[in-house]
Amino acid sequence: MTTGRIARIDFNNRYILLGSASNPNDQTRFNISNATVFTNRFGAPIRFGDLRPGQMVRITHSNAETLSIPPQSAAFRVQVL
Repeated sequence: MTTGRIARIDFNNRYILLGSASNPNDQTRFNISNATVFTNRFGAPIRFGDLRPGQMVRITHSNAETLSIPPQSAAFRVQVL
């Protein structure tokens, strides 16, 4: 599980970058699938399109990460905090 601020969202390529918006060495990319669940702070369902850069989120994700910069992992659940 990772908690952080959304630096960037790419709705077309379906990923979220967490970390510093200006420093790729301090970012993690979370890939979004059709199975990824999105919730608000109370646990109610929201849509991927409801997320915005700057929001704090908690992402439950795969323990496997790529060795790329930024590292990438599959997101299972994204909760706005």
